[in-house]
Amino acid sequence: NPENLTEIDGMGKFLSPGLIDMHVHVWDKYELGLYLANGVTAIRNLWGQPMHLRMKEDIIQNEIISPVFFTSSPKLTGPQFIGDDNLNLTSPEEAREKVISFKERGYDFIKTYYGLTEDLFEAILEQSAISEMDLVAHPTPEVSYDYHFNTQIITIEHAEEFVQQPLNYQLDTAK
Repeated sequence: NPENLTEIDGMGKFLSPGLIDMHVHVWDKYELGLYLANGVTAIRNLWGQPMHLRMKEDIIQNEIISPVFFTSSPKLTGPQFIGDDNLNLTSPEEAREKVISFKERGYDFIKTYYGLTEDLFEAILEQSAISEMDLVAHPTPEVSYDYHFNTQIITIEHAEEFVQQPLNYQLDTAK
C-alpha cells in the first residue's frame, strides 16, 4: 500500500545494497551484529556445527539480531582425514545417512572437504540430489579436479584450489 511507505529524500546521498559475505566461520552469536554494523546483510557460515542450528533458531525467534544466516553442515571428509571438527565418513551408506540427517536437522547445504574417495563423493552427490540439498565443495585431491564441476555443487570454496589441484600441489610459476 503506497500511502504507508516512508519516502526518503536521496538527493546528494548514496545508497548501497546490503553486502553478502559468502564464506565465514561464525564462532559466537555476538559476531552477527558486527556484520550488520558493517553493511553485511547476509552471511554463509561454512563450518557448520550444531551450535549454528541453535543460532538459526534464535534468529528465527528474534532473540538475536543478525544478517540473513545460512549454514553448511559439518564438513564431510573421508576416513583418513582426522580432526575433531570433521565428520569422517567410512562408507557410502553412512554418507547418504548424514546427508538425510543434515537436511532433517535444518542445515542449509552440505559441505564436502578433504579426503572424500570417489564412492563417498558419489554417495553424497546422489543423496544430495534426492534430498534436494545443495553442495559446497572444498576440493579434495582424492578425486579428479573436474569431478567438482558436478551441477549439484553450487560453489567451489577457496580460490587457491583452482590452481593447486591441477598443478598436483606443486608450485610451478611458469604454469
